[in-house]
Amino acid sequence: MKFHFIIIIFLFSNIANAQQSIRVLYESRFKAPKSATKTELLSVLYQPRLYQLTNNGNLSEFRSIEKKRKEETTQGKENRSDTIFLTTVGLDESICLKDFAENINYCKYRLSDRFVYVQDPFQNQQITYKADVKKIDIYKCKLAESFDTINSGLIKYWYTTDIPIVDGPLLYWVNLPGLILHIDAPLVDYYAVKIEFINDILPINKFPTSTRFISSIEFEQELNVDKLDDKKIKIMDGPPSK
Repeated sequence: MKFHFIIIIFLFSNIANAQQSIRVLYESRFKAPKSATKTELLSVLYQPRLYQLTNNGNLSEFRSIEKKRKEETTQGKENRSDTIFLTTVGLDESICLKDFAENINYCKYRLSDRFVYVQDPFQNQQITYKADVKKIDIYKCKLAESFDTINSGLIKYWYTTDIPIVDGPLLYWVNLPGLILHIDAPLVDYYAVKIEFINDILPINKFPTSTRFISSIEFEQELNVDKLDDKKIKIMDGPPSK
């Protein structure tokens, strides 16, 4: 896969200590299973999609900006395939907030005609560090792996200690000693296409205090009630099993 050049807007030496912010644009692409048929719905599913990570040192927000981009580019013209996909699975409306003071993930998922809010503490994943190294633009990246029991394959995390932020394009927390620039999972890739360093604390809004959160276990039950394909959600949203 060919990586885009990463654009540095403002460079600073230590984000965490200076309490400065970083904003990363990721492009994702689903990998078609060998058994997949080329339907109109699948053609939408495997198009590149855009996600944005914002980290201000205290909070992190990871969300899709695909819906906004489509609204800008389609100029109000409805794409029925996208409408069907977004209504059913809701990947383009998922949001994850990581609270580094509380060590808690707060996630918002779109399920059919409603939103579900999930809250869970950070969990240490079983990570294997590898000796592999590669360059992504100007950054030296190291490889770490975990096993995805849901999709029966390895998740490969390419991270760089050149940017010492424990974060990446995920709706869950992974304790790696640097920013994740590329994730190679069994059914999806995420890779950084733009990085902005901002010499200020970018505002990130928390969910309202009145929000009713449920646990991941309760979320699984919600999925079963809706009779959704559980794996489609977990391609992007679920952490690898311990």
